[in-house]
Amino acid sequence: MANRGKRCVISDAQSILKTYNINAEIDEAHSTVILDGAIFVDAKTLARHVVSLMRTAYNNMRYEKWRDLPLAGRVLSSNANIDLVASFAWLKQGMLSSTAVRNVLAAQEGCLLTKTHPVHTKHSADLSCRACRKSKETIAHVISNCTTWLPTLYVDRHDSAARNIYYKLCQKYGLVPPHYTQQVLPVQENDTIKLYWNQPVQTKKIIRHNKPDIILFDKIKKTALVIEFAISWFTGIERQIDIKTNRYCVNGNYDQDLNVPYPNGDNLLRELQTAGWDASFLPIVIGANGEVLLGLSGKIKENLGISSEAADECIERMQRSAVLGTSRIIKNHLSKKAH
Repeated sequence: MANRGKRCVISDAQSILKTYNINAEIDEAHSTVILDGAIFVDAKTLARHVVSLMRTAYNNMRYEKWRDLPLAGRVLSSNANIDLVASFAWLKQGMLSSTAVRNVLAAQEGCLLTKTHPVHTKHSADLSCRACRKSKETIAHVISNCTTWLPTLYVDRHDSAARNIYYKLCQKYGLVPPHYTQQVLPVQENDTIKLYWNQPVQTKKIIRHNKPDIILFDKIKKTALVIEFAISWFTGIERQIDIKTNRYCVNGNYDQDLNVPYPNGDNLLRELQTAGWDASFLPIVIGANGEVLLGLSGKIKENLGISSEAADECIERMQRSAVLGTSRIIKNHLSKKAH
């Protein structure tokens, strides 16, 4: 029937495979199918292989379609060194509510009904932020730059994500990690290490930026690991890393914080080295929607001395904390009446 141009099981199967750009040759004389250079005799084995190819092709088609969207695909088309696999580990793990996932994906894909959304710009000329009234109410502004939420919800999100690193260090060195409902102690120590949390470091010279998020002092090895954490809109992750690095490794007293690179000057790392510590610096910046840069897992593994699996788990937990905080910010912000 297929040879006569009429529909049959074979012609329908060939039509479906053609849709997915899968080329199969049918050898009727030997009752075999040749696919990807392999000869299939067993129908079940062939079916499993075809289904696998179709799923891969379908995912690729959806990926290409998503990437071409002007807003939804901007994460994929950005020049930042975003790790597109690790950045969605929190979503793959699936340990968030549907509301949080919906809010965060809407923010990432430009679908939040802020004042700059096309639905509102047609009816109102006022594009200023409903909370701070200082900038345009873009999605990036709402979840990472609004001064109204800076001392409250932004800090809560930052600390919630950073606590995952603190927990991992407590776990490794035998300290009692705080419950998530408890405040983190400024200083914890045992016979081998001392762990600071948001604790200023006393130095010989006056250093303005002397209070990083976490410092791990190893009393045995005489090493000091300074960890600074931030959450940023995905286009600003690399810039945040530059700012943190300059602030703690180049000049801790520079007034113009956002103008990098800084001129050389007194800094915390140099003061720690002067005091006899082998000091190193680890900046960790997570995107507000869970994005991470390439190589972050390797840096965490190397600096914290943990396994690759533990580093990946830590990143996923930080992402989860970040996106939960972002969802909370979105709900609080959009609950305000837009004037």
